[in-house]
Amino acid sequence: MLGRGLGDSYAVFLLPLEREYGWTRYQLTSVYSVFLLVSGFAAPLIGMLFDRVGPRRVTLACDLVSAFVVAAIPLAWRRARPAAGRQGSLEPTRMASGLPARSGPAARP
Repeated sequence: MLGRGLGDSYAVFLLPLEREYGWTRYQLTSVYSVFLLVSGFAAPLIGMLFDRVGPRRVTLACDLVSAFVVAAIPLAWRRARPAAGRQGSLEPTRMASGLPARSGPAARP
């Protein structure tokens, strides 16, 4: 239930993201479309895993993978940032990772 609520709350942030960064609605909603497609294709596989090994193990494995991915966001951002420029298409990743908006000696912890 929590995961579905987080996914559906994306629509609440469409207008603020559009205003703040100047992205088109097409760019913003295409991300959500990919999320829905991946979720739709993964649901039957996750359901089969639930039946075979039980929901606790599957949920634990998914939580561990999610934690790893979230922990890797800052590393991915640091590697991709030079290619994207100072404020490129990876800005939402920076916001999610908690990295500073500025770069240079003053911004580094």
